[in-house]
Parts: sequence; structure tokens; C-alpha cells
Amino acid sequence: MEPRPFGTAWMATYCQNLLELAVVLAEYDRVYEDLTVKFFEHFALIASALNNKGLWDEDDGLYYDVLHLADGSSFPLRAHSLVSLIPLFAVTTFGPNTMERLPEFTRRTEWFHPQPRRSPGRGPAYPRPEPFRLADAVDRQP
Repeated sequence: MEPRPFGTAWMATYCQNLLELAVVLAEYDRVYEDLTVKFFEHFALIASALNNKGLWDEDDGLYYDVLHLADGSSFPLRAHSLVSLIPLFAVTTFGPNTMERLPEFTRRTEWFHPQPRRSPGRGPAYPRPEPFRLADAVDRQP
């Protein structure tokens, strides 16, 4: 089954919410730092799926469901609705203090940073310069 922008974006947002909770817990007890890595990686993979399956329309700047026909062809369902904007909800930032206090989390996010386009298509990216880092499901680069 192909991903749909609505459900996929909600799952990315859900992973980010859990990531934010894990960051707060890890700042008080480092045993939770593994959870920050886990939820970040889940988010990154979900965001990649959202953007690698042809759901993004560059001309309209929206996500659409894609209808797959029995003959193997497919086309986007161009319904302009709130569903097309839900991937914009999946966004969070990490400040320099957070990155400094969580070295393993920082190391893992840095692994994603120089290679955010490991597979064809879009995926999460971190714009520079420091001090804050943005993780979102929508890529700002073509």
C-alpha cells in the first residue's frame, strides 16, 4: 500500500512529538537519550517516505494523494484541502544547549546532516548556520 500524505504526515508529527518528550526526559536523565535517537530516526524515515513516493507537486507546492490504477499508471488527486497542508505540521527545532547536552543524539543527527539525500527524492534537512537546527518533513530545496 502506498503512503498517503495525511496519515504519513500525522505519523511524522507523532514521532516528532515523542522526540520532543524524549529530549526533555534525556535532559534530566541520559538513559532516555536512546529514545531521542530512535524517534529522530523514525521521523527521518517517515519524512523520506512522504517525499519519495511522488506525493509532492512542485508546481502547486502541495502534497496530494496518488491514485494507482490496475494498469500500473498513477495520477495525483488534485484536491486542494487541509490534507495537502498537514505535512507542514511536522516541524521541530533543536537549540544549541540541547545538542550540547545530548552528544549521542547530536552525533546521530550529524550523520543525517551531511547526507540527507541518501535515497532519491526529498527528506529532512538541517539548514546551517547554527545555533538552532530545524527538522521538518518538507524539504525547502528542489
